[in-house]
Amino acid sequence: MAVNNVLLLFQGTGYIVALILSLCVVVPLALNLECFKGHCLLFTTGSFGDDGNFNAEWASKAYCGYVMFISSLLVLVSFVQAIRMFTMLRRETDSSFLSAFLDCISTMVFAVMVFVAANLVTLGFDTWCHAVTQRFRSCDDASIMEISKADNVQTKGFFIQIVPSLHYETGITYKYSYQFTVLLNEDSNLTSRAASVGRNVGYRVSSEFLLSPVWESQENSKEKLIKVELLKPTLLVSSNMQSNEGDPHWSKLDNLSYPPIYIHWNDGNVKKVYVLPDSQDMINIKKGIASLLQLRMSDAQVKESDVSGQCDVRYKVHGTTIKKRKSNCERNYPHQNNLGTKQLLRPTLATSSDMVIELNPQESIIQTIKGREEVRMTLNLWKQAAVYVKSKIHLNFVEHYGNHATLKGKNVGVVLNSIAEEMGSKLKGEPLEASLNGDFCPNCMPVSIVSFSKYEPIT
Repeated sequence: MAVNNVLLLFQGTGYIVALILSLCVVVPLALNLECFKGHCLLFTTGSFGDDGNFNAEWASKAYCGYVMFISSLLVLVSFVQAIRMFTMLRRETDSSFLSAFLDCISTMVFAVMVFVAANLVTLGFDTWCHAVTQRFRSCDDASIMEISKADNVQTKGFFIQIVPSLHYETGITYKYSYQFTVLLNEDSNLTSRAASVGRNVGYRVSSEFLLSPVWESQENSKEKLIKVELLKPTLLVSSNMQSNEGDPHWSKLDNLSYPPIYIHWNDGNVKKVYVLPDSQDMINIKKGIASLLQLRMSDAQVKESDVSGQCDVRYKVHGTTIKKRKSNCERNYPHQNNLGTKQLLRPTLATSSDMVIELNPQESIIQTIKGREEVRMTLNLWKQAAVYVKSKIHLNFVEHYGNHATLKGKNVGVVLNSIAEEMGSKLKGEPLEASLNGDFCPNCMPVSIVSFSKYEPIT
């Protein structure tokens, strides 16, 4: 059947499009209000506490209420008008002059109301993003943060997408650039995180490394032995409190050899690392690289071991982006705390660690990693005695470095034995947690004894 009134057809189609777009506003906004316990995200500000929690100063609910009202009204009007237009089209009738005039006026009113709602959403979300990017690079990265624990805001499940499994091809060598920076705030009057910004001294270690899967289990293709080789790391030192770039500095790194480390890896889980005789500092650097391969491909809250110890880890995955937050890390080395039993003599530690991993969608390998960890320690007896330490990690995929020979063996133990025989040195299996180099003081005298036993009180 031929369409006699093309204008009426365009009007009906336009109302259907408006209906679909209105639903694209109503449904996400309703879910957001439910997860945020009725609080409105638009124009909300706030600040981050020392524990990494975002303390929101909620804006008026009227902003979200207005947007929800306009969107819901637009859904209803678009639905009714679409039915009306297609009914007239089927009956081959047209609107009267009065009906067309009212349609024109109502459309203009709706256009103004939608324009106001669009500006509220744009400006309100920009205000929210400005608040959360005090800590994160972008609003998207901030989706892993905890928001106002007292309000019980739920952010889990905001992103539900399919992510490919992490896969490194056995026999191919991957080249990465890697650097980590440690900055120490030397201001003795630290009383807040904000006061520590901009006054840093510290160092940066920069290097490239080769990642080579040398063995793959015949029974499980995701179980691999990965060889990691550092390529001439360099040390940069920052002595300018207003600069974080750093200057080249001679160190023991310049004279060290760099034996490889072997990582027993199974589908994103680092089971163990195997090291050759080397300085403990270099082993810890390599363990830090191995920890970057510890990943999960789905949303999860788990206990996980890495170079920092046993930590509570939260994963949030959307698309090819994995966001990882660590907290409550506990070390296993036998170091006695000799700061006394009195609470006033003990320090208070506040830590936070966030990492954003981007996968290469074509190859399902790690493309980039950007992470930061912050530690603030204050003495309970004197809050001005504080230190603020910040570390940053950057990793980037550089290129495919070529092919290499693979190893055969029934299991990883057989392969490791063959590697040890070939290199003429025994491989030592170690957990991922960093080890101390032996120069700490396990038998130091407690502060309470030094403070109250060896000195007479002043009278």
